[in-house]
Amino acid sequence: MSDSHTGENLAFSLKSTIAEWELERHGKGPTITTDNASNIVCGVKEANLSPHILCFAHTINLATQRGLHISQTDRLLGKSRKIVFFFHRSTTASAILKNNQAKLELPQHKLIMDVQTRWNSSYDMLERYTEQQAAIFSTLLNKAVKKNLRDLVTLSDGDVENVETLIQVLKPLKTVSKLMYNERNPTVSLIHPLKETLLKQLEVLPGDNALVSAVKTAIINDLRPRYTGPNILKYLHQCSALDPRFRSLPFLKENERHEIFHTLALHAATLDSSQVVVKSEPSKDDSETLTNTTETPALPVLDPSLAVTDGATAQPKDADLDEPVEKKNKCALDELFGDVFVTSVEPPKSIYDRLEVEVQNYKAETVPSLDSSPLQWWRLREEKYPLLSKSVRQSLCVPATSVASERVFSTAGDIVKGASR
Repeated sequence: MSDSHTGENLAFSLKSTIAEWELERHGKGPTITTDNASNIVCGVKEANLSPHILCFAHTINLATQRGLHISQTDRLLGKSRKIVFFFHRSTTASAILKNNQAKLELPQHKLIMDVQTRWNSSYDMLERYTEQQAAIFSTLLNKAVKKNLRDLVTLSDGDVENVETLIQVLKPLKTVSKLMYNERNPTVSLIHPLKETLLKQLEVLPGDNALVSAVKTAIINDLRPRYTGPNILKYLHQCSALDPRFRSLPFLKENERHEIFHTLALHAATLDSSQVVVKSEPSKDDSETLTNTTETPALPVLDPSLAVTDGATAQPKDADLDEPVEKKNKCALDELFGDVFVTSVEPPKSIYDRLEVEVQNYKAETVPSLDSSPLQWWRLREEKYPLLSKSVRQSLCVPATSVASERVFSTAGDIVKGASR
């Protein structure tokens, strides 16, 4: 896209691409996942694309940055950055640090300098500092290093304790971020369960100190109002319900869960309803129509071992008999209609009755492990749930994060830049 990346230009580009690739379904454009950049959000809104999923990994980054920007946390990060920068700049300090790591039997890891716009790197910097704390302290006391120290302020015991506590607070957020980056199928069904779990784990407890309480409160205040619009929240609930790992929807009330599954059934009934065929026996009025068709509907086959003719007693199919039963000669009609003769016809079920059965059977399924793939689970059961699986195709294919696509663009950019040098 050569034009300026304004909301208006992005909207035009999105509409053109959707039209070119014929991505509209049922009179509406596809679900779209993007980051939280204001111009992109504006462009998607102008293009009238819905639902619009904001990248969950980016959302976690924005919320966590709120917690890291409070004054006390900012000071801790500032002190840590100065120490790490000193070791990166001083070859003498780095050499002595490596020697002390060997003496203390610590991993031979280098200190990490964070990128302030990426909270993950700040977490890694603090975690690495606590891992190498003893070696760092020993190195800074070395005479050859101390003479080069000027305005370097080391972390006090209280600071180190706060850093360790802060790492524990941020650990669930780090786990979620890694899940978004590494999960092979980070589907949109993950967003609601992960958000509710994080809010639960970040609740302020009576024993939390002032720093922990401030960090938790800042993160919660940013994260809680996200994904709460009526349409987007309803969509996320439905996607989680279609994920067999989270279908119990533990964060909702019973009446809300019932409403979600009812809505799913109604939605599934509208998907390709014209293509849904319910097999039934022909009525008298349809006889003329059937004579012009080339296909014969499938009919149940009468098990000859259970048939009763001319007053004879039916024998069990698998009965262990000492003597073979004398076979009777088939009449002419048996020979003609034996394979398609129907003794009883069940009334056809409506699509809503069939969906009710599918939903009840689905809810009774064994819950798979959390590391299983919901897409693979549904692929293996597509024939068992032919109606619900249509909703799954539309919902669970939507990614919860734009990280994968951004990584592709970044890699492609590096290749192009490298080729042009």
